[in-house]
Amino acid sequence: MAQSAVPASESFVVQVGAFSDIGKAASIAADLKKRGFTAYTEKVGAVTRVRVGPFRGREDAEKVAQRVRASGMNGSVMAR
Repeated sequence: MAQSAVPASESFVVQVGAFSDIGKAASIAADLKKRGFTAYTEKVGAVTRVRVGPFRGREDAEKVAQRVRASGMNGSVMAR
């Protein structure tokens, strides 16, 4: 029986939010960078995502998501 495993090439990110206002997304990403996070924006359709990462493993991403939430922002771990 085949086992389901996470591919070695799979990575994870912490998504802080998705915004229709690109200026707001850029401002949040800049604030995260000032706090020491590796934040970036990513335009997808009509929204701009604010993300932190990438991380090689879910455990590392979860730790960073906790730090993001502790700083007063949302943070959800997602496969990239």
